[in-house]
Amino acid sequence: MMIAASAGALVDTAVLGHHSTASLAGLAVTMAVFGPATAAIAGAQRGLMPFVTERRDDPDRLVRVVRSGMWLAIVTGGLSAVAVAAVPLIGWLGGVPRETLDQLGSLPLFSRSARSRPHWGPRRHPR
Repeated sequence: MMIAASAGALVDTAVLGHHSTASLAGLAVTMAVFGPATAAIAGAQRGLMPFVTERRDDPDRLVRVVRSGMWLAIVTGGLSAVAVAAVPLIGWLGGVPRETLDQLGSLPLFSRSARSRPHWGPRRHPR
């Protein structure tokens, strides 16, 4: 899983870096929020495992733990989604240049630059 994530990040970086520096910076700003948000969700869910193991022989209590885990996932996931959606605001408050923030769409993980066609090959400048 970690190898696939690292390979995906390498491809993202290569493609957006080839597209433009501002696009690559937009990805970096978004990932600075997305990474900790993902870690918070994973940590909250992994923290439930000892409680599930402790109650594995008591189905009634296990159902309550699993239900609480579901609500914990919904709340942490919702808060993380709000944080990722607020990347343009967070970036603005943090002093990120406007050119970088302009690369972000309404959903920062699906930035405008990632949807546009990258320029492959030698860059041609108009004369």
